[in-house]
Amino acid sequence: MRVLCVAEKPSQARTLAQLLSRNQFRQRRGLNKYCNNFDFEYRLKGNLVPVTMTSVLGHVMEHDFDAEYRKWSVCDPCDLLAAPVLRSVPEKMHNVAQNVRDEARRATHLYIWTDCDREGEAIGAEVAQLAREANSRIVVRRAHYSAITMDAVDRAMVGVRDLNMREVAAVEARSELDLRTGAALTRLQTLRLQNLFSEVKGNVLSYGK
Repeated sequence: MRVLCVAEKPSQARTLAQLLSRNQFRQRRGLNKYCNNFDFEYRLKGNLVPVTMTSVLGHVMEHDFDAEYRKWSVCDPCDLLAAPVLRSVPEKMHNVAQNVRDEARRATHLYIWTDCDREGEAIGAEVAQLAREANSRIVVRRAHYSAITMDAVDRAMVGVRDLNMREVAAVEARSELDLRTGAALTRLQTLRLQNLFSEVKGNVLSYGK
C-alpha cells in the first residue's frame, strides 16, 4: 500500500504533512514551484505505510466551449445555451496536474484532503480524474476533518470515505450554468448595443459585472 494525499493548497499540504508525520518528512520539489511533495511514513491499521502529501492550487480544471463556439461570428448567442461544454486543464495548471499524475503512478491509494465543502468536493473529483488518467487502478477515498489538529487529521486518515458525487454534480451544474448564461448574455448585449451606441463599439459589455 502506498498513499498519495492531495490538499487544496500548498500551505495546507505542508501543515497536514507536519501533523501526520510528526515533523518527520522529506520535502521534494514538485513540477509547480508552489506545490511541493512531502514524503513520510504513517502507521495505518498497524502497518507503516509510505505516504506522499502534495497539493493543487484550487480548481485544476475549467469549463469552456468547443473551439468552434468560441468565435463570436460563427453562432447565435442563444446557441451557447445548448452547445457542448468541455472540461479541461488550462495551460497555467498543466504542471500542477502533471505533478498529480506523476505521483499517482507510484501510489495504490489516493486520499483527497481538499476543504470539506461543496467546492472542495468538486476539486477532489478533478484530482481523482487526473490520478486515474495515470493509474486506472488507484483507489480513491476522501478525508473528512473539521479542524487541522493532530487528533483531527489522525481520525480523518483512518476514517476515509467516498467522495460525495451529488455535491460534485451540484458544483458542476452551477459552473456550467454560469458559463452558458454569462457567455450568451455577454455576446447578446454586446452585439446588439454596439449597433445602437457608438460609445460601445470595440468594447465588450460583460454580463454580471
